[in-house]
Amino acid sequence: MKNNKSKFSRTISAAMAAVTVAASLTGVSSFALTPGDINNDGTVDVRDVVRLMKIIAGINVEYDHATCDTNGDGAVDSRDIVRLMKFISGQDVELFPLANTAVFYVKAGATDGDGTAAKPYGTIAEAQHAIEQACEKGDIPEDYDINLIFLGGDYYQTSTLVLSSEKLGGRAVRYVAAAGTKVRIIGGAVLDNSKLGGADDLAKEAIKDATAKAVVVTYDLAAEGYDYTNDAFAIYEDGARGIEARYPNKFASCGLMVNFKDTGSSGGLYYFADKDGIVSSWKNAEGVKVEGGFQIDWSTDHGVIQKVESGRVYMTATNPPGENGTYYFSDVLDEMDVPGEYHIDKSTGILYLYPTSDAATTRILVPICRDALIKISGDGITLDGITVEGGLGNGIEIEGNNCAVRNCTVRCFRGAGINGNGNNLVVYNNEVTQLGKTGICLGGGDGATMQHSGNIIDNNSVHDYALVDTVYNAGIGADGYGCTVTHNEIYNAPHNAINYTASAMVMEYNYIHDVCQNANDAGAIYDGGWGSTTIFRNNIVKDVKNIYKAEVMGRVQSLGSPNGYYSDDGGSQKTVDSNLFINISGNALAFGGGRDNTLTNNIIVDGSIGYDDRVYYKVKNQANAGWATTQTQFPGGPLWKDLLSKEAYGSEEWAMIYPLTAVIESSNVVDYQSRYIGKSFGGANLRQNVLYPSTRSFDIQPNANRLVDIRDNYTTSRLSDLGFVDFDNGDYRIKSDAPIYMALPGLVPCDAANVGRR
Repeated sequence: MKNNKSKFSRTISAAMAAVTVAASLTGVSSFALTPGDINNDGTVDVRDVVRLMKIIAGINVEYDHATCDTNGDGAVDSRDIVRLMKFISGQDVELFPLANTAVFYVKAGATDGDGTAAKPYGTIAEAQHAIEQACEKGDIPEDYDINLIFLGGDYYQTSTLVLSSEKLGGRAVRYVAAAGTKVRIIGGAVLDNSKLGGADDLAKEAIKDATAKAVVVTYDLAAEGYDYTNDAFAIYEDGARGIEARYPNKFASCGLMVNFKDTGSSGGLYYFADKDGIVSSWKNAEGVKVEGGFQIDWSTDHGVIQKVESGRVYMTATNPPGENGTYYFSDVLDEMDVPGEYHIDKSTGILYLYPTSDAATTRILVPICRDALIKISGDGITLDGITVEGGLGNGIEIEGNNCAVRNCTVRCFRGAGINGNGNNLVVYNNEVTQLGKTGICLGGGDGATMQHSGNIIDNNSVHDYALVDTVYNAGIGADGYGCTVTHNEIYNAPHNAINYTASAMVMEYNYIHDVCQNANDAGAIYDGGWGSTTIFRNNIVKDVKNIYKAEVMGRVQSLGSPNGYYSDDGGSQKTVDSNLFINISGNALAFGGGRDNTLTNNIIVDGSIGYDDRVYYKVKNQANAGWATTQTQFPGGPLWKDLLSKEAYGSEEWAMIYPLTAVIESSNVVDYQSRYIGKSFGGANLRQNVLYPSTRSFDIQPNANRLVDIRDNYTTSRLSDLGFVDFDNGDYRIKSDAPIYMALPGLVPCDAANVGRR
């Protein structure tokens, strides 16, 4: 709705003001709502501003969410006041909602409802049924959208809640929490704190730590029928995933054991030495889990102890233990010594928990829903302002177009937070956390025909994910063709922040920090393969380091040096421009070969740049050259398979978008001077980057150094040369008179002021 009349008030005709259907329709809100008419007097004026201020201040006055949300972002806050005042003063702004909308209401536990605000439905299923019936009967006009407004409450689901558009006749529907209410859709059960007991005989006998033994609480899960033997089962306390009691402790400096000793196999079991006799000290080691990377750091392995004999631990496992492996023991009652740890005795169903807060008030959630808690199926469906928590599978799955998840909290799932497939999907302003796998992943578009998905992942907080499957489960991922990832904060994770990047993907203004905490051969952004103009620009990547240490040959050392932006095994067509990298253990920019990459205007504080020869020809006396050369072999290598699978490849349109692919020679003939053979580097350039300190600069291998355009880069031993406004306190803007501009007049640094969530 646009304002083009009085500066001070506007009377809106009933025909234009109605955003609900007629009063004669049972089950649909029976009064007309005017956007911005907070007091419902038919006029939008300063009296509505005053009332909206009272609502936001928490003063108990009646209001309707649909009239208060003047900017249409799903929230009622000070931004709505600003927009309303602009509207009243005559500025050319719109008030939302723009379209006619049928409004229904639901409140958990309500009875005898008709869907109005005064008499809401009591369950989601009841509301859905009424909406579908109204659509099928034609009681809701075809050009109307639908709002189902939640008036607070907890909605428990033991099975998947399906949000479908199948029976809505093409109408868009929005499931939205009313302003100021707390709405939770829960795929589990909250334990009754009055049934918590103290330490039993087993706890008193097994737990070594005196403090834990004194405060541990117990709960009989078996008596209430919970599926505690399910591998996906876990305990969530006050919104955080519990830690199965482990050795060594998760956040201890030396929180992993390293280097299996005395390894082998016997009788169908793998064995390894019981270091320091720790396993032998437990009351019962049988069934204890062994977790880690038994051979390499980028694989997750699992084992279960079967017995301990003669100083050896025998286990079944997904992979044999290796001399360079890392591991820890999990689900060990004896080692419970940190708040948040728990153990479930599988033979009795008794839960043992070292609570993080007062046992009388702590909220303990156990998951029940086996599949995704919410499945959005169809087009035009939005979930807004709701907490979605608890389940043995994923949180939200989307299969459809023009759908959105906005302003939600998605937490406490064994699987992913939000997985979606479709076009024009929006995931905006959510907190996604406490997950066993990935945070957010969207797929869509069509790479063969270069049809962009239109998918957007914006302004989300994604943290504490990949808590179970710790490798290659990123905070944000994308698949297909086209995805925009902007203004997100991604942090606290064992491995990647962004992974599975789509072609034609844009990543801008994201703040990524404290990731790859249990990684070595990895990157905060992991982006392999031919990228079709992947763009990574104006992001801040900070504190990418392995938090674990181990004593090796008398020295305590880190267990890994992960990278910042890692383009693996010939990744090509990447633009990495105007980013800020701070405190990166490995290379801030790590490129495993690859052609037509543009690395420019990046400022690196405590990190380096690497570009290697792995996909080039094999060259005598150059060990790294050519070990991954099959990536670019014609016609069967991944580079050519990808290009030749594209329907548009070779067309005029393709050549305009990807001109450099037109000059890749389809030949395996050795030509050491050519940049255009598939195995070479094409138009790759590394220019105008800044590195501090100068002791950490470049690791460029011989053929990359010869064939990549490397120039106009600057290293310095003085942080002051970079001209940060206040580096120590996190103000990473560059002063206009910074000395670095004398060295590189054309430098375009990261737009640090606009990085992160808005």
